[in-house]
Amino acid sequence: LWLSGVGIADILDGSINTSVQQHIQNDLQDFGRLILMLACNSIVGAQKEHLQTSLEIVQRSYSHDLKNLILHFLLPSNPLKPKSINDCMPMIGARFYAHIDNLHVRGDILENELAK
Repeated sequence: LWLSGVGIADILDGSINTSVQQHIQNDLQDFGRLILMLACNSIVGAQKEHLQTSLEIVQRSYSHDLKNLILHFLLPSNPLKPKSINDCMPMIGARFYAHIDNLHVRGDILENELAK
């Protein structure tokens, strides 16, 4: 039997009774943990014992928007309104578009320099 790395945890776990929506919510919580680990530069940062300390590090080192994004994905979702990855765009949209604008300006500057 050949198993791919993508779904190996689900296959080995054997829990086929959970819904697709529950898997999506679990993935979004894992996404929040991943962002927290990257922000803290520590794998143990997303463990329950270190969660408060990690959030304080994020609050001191990064923007309030990043902390809100992490909390949004870490906290359990309302069963009546499940979370979606699309929920993060209003939280990071302004910074995202500002970064894209800066990239375009930088590209224009480089293009003008090459044209000389």
